[in-house]
Amino acid sequence: MRKNFLLEVGCENLPSGYVATALGQIEKLFAGGLSDERIPYKSLTVLGTPKRLVVYIAGLSDKQEAVESTVVGPPAAVGLSPDGKYTKEASGFARSQGVPANRLTTVKTSKGEYLAVVRRIRGRSTVSLLGEKVPQWLQSVKFPKMMRWDSGGFRFARPVRWIVSIFGEKTLKLELGELASGRETRLSPYFESSVRIESPEHYFSLMKGNGIILDPVRRTETVRRMARKAASALGGDLIDDDELVDAVANLLESPVVLAGRFDEAFLDLPMEVVVTALKSHQRYFSVTGKGGKLMPNFIAFADGARRNKRAILRGYERVLQARLADAEFYYIEDTSRPLEEMAQKLAGIVWLEGLGNLAQKAERIEKLAMWLKSEWDVGTDELSRNIQRAARLAKADLASEMVKDGKEFTLLQGYIGREYARVSGENEEVAQAIFEHYMPRFSGDGIPGGVVGVLLAVSDKMDTISGCFIIGLEPTGSQDPYALRRQALGLLRISIEKGISMRLSAAIDRSLGYFESEGLIPSGKDAGEISRSIRDFLTQRLN
Repeated sequence: MRKNFLLEVGCENLPSGYVATALGQIEKLFAGGLSDERIPYKSLTVLGTPKRLVVYIAGLSDKQEAVESTVVGPPAAVGLSPDGKYTKEASGFARSQGVPANRLTTVKTSKGEYLAVVRRIRGRSTVSLLGEKVPQWLQSVKFPKMMRWDSGGFRFARPVRWIVSIFGEKTLKLELGELASGRETRLSPYFESSVRIESPEHYFSLMKGNGIILDPVRRTETVRRMARKAASALGGDLIDDDELVDAVANLLESPVVLAGRFDEAFLDLPMEVVVTALKSHQRYFSVTGKGGKLMPNFIAFADGARRNKRAILRGYERVLQARLADAEFYYIEDTSRPLEEMAQKLAGIVWLEGLGNLAQKAERIEKLAMWLKSEWDVGTDELSRNIQRAARLAKADLASEMVKDGKEFTLLQGYIGREYARVSGENEEVAQAIFEHYMPRFSGDGIPGGVVGVLLAVSDKMDTISGCFIIGLEPTGSQDPYALRRQALGLLRISIEKGISMRLSAAIDRSLGYFESEGLIPSGKDAGEISRSIRDFLTQRLN
């Protein structure tokens, strides 16, 4: 007989990035576990929100499939006498298996006929099996950070507050840590009230009726649609951001859209600064108007709010005001002095332990870029001046109030440098190269457009790869903390797409030579061996 099974694990809000991780693991654990336990089912669906992880198994058998087990004994020629009677060898084998000799049968194998015992193992009930296995499967789910939340030692990303476990019409009893399953769920964002679940089918209609979207894909689509509609109602367009949509969709389960405003004076800040302030901590969407200019509006979401929307929105606006005021303060402080003054602080900022400071890195980038220029035989004296200027300023924004110390604007390095270069009166080729030398920053990103940007980007990536290989930070297996694979692919992609012919070994040796001249290659390290390792690493990326 087959029935439907529902499991809901209700917990305190999971971090946004943990939801997809948990659902993927749960699906594999349940599918693999049911297969291993020989429990047939029609379909398995795993859904979830930050507050609840749900497993629904349609057409689940109420018991394991029976299985036959064959134990092979002595050869038939040894176990049976010429007159067909069992020998003492056969009788001994039967006793060892706890069966009378007349239960023995003959089986054919690749070595001939043998006596054997064939047992039919009846399946256990699904109820008893799931009671044992479900807690084990759930405890096998791994998160980046976990906590022990009861005295029983059960570990999970957040405290589990309730468990719904229903098989057919009956409660399937199981225990997770010190918590026993039942059939009551909670709907309020604050877990205030409990609702009894009559059946798996009743559960899904209850969720739908209360605006809870269990399907992460549909929840993501809903957030995107609601955000775009709200932006349109303001007379603008939503700045599409897949990463932000995914994050918001996994921060809530019953999306309610809100549209707010901020002081227009903040629009004097660089656009990406405002967009980042909205996105980074607040998870707000930005809106553009005519000509792609930023509007003093934002789109935000609340979870399940049906009342007090205005009060919620005022809170959102108040917090954003403080964030933008911080950004404005950093911007005013930074632009009160030229970018060159920031560059002078790079000598006091360590790049990587054992590899000197950022001022030294900037000098190496300049030298390598000038060497590459001569190799490629491009440009004029003016180009040389722009290369030297851009290289010296490329890392200057890392000393700025906006970017330093791991603030939310750290990811704007390069962009901030370009904006500050413009304010400082640097020419556009230099300003643009400061931004472009980080490109491509991620998969699918563009590559530098200007010659100065190309030269600096290749030089910076080569310098980073060389430095990391010198101190043993090359990628190993899945570990690549300094994203050297991405750096290598970016370097090669720029060279190929720009049609640049580069003597790879010469460029590597030149880069390592700059480290060696500064005394940054530890004694006992062979520069030639490091060069070969880097060359192999880069050529592997070409294959």
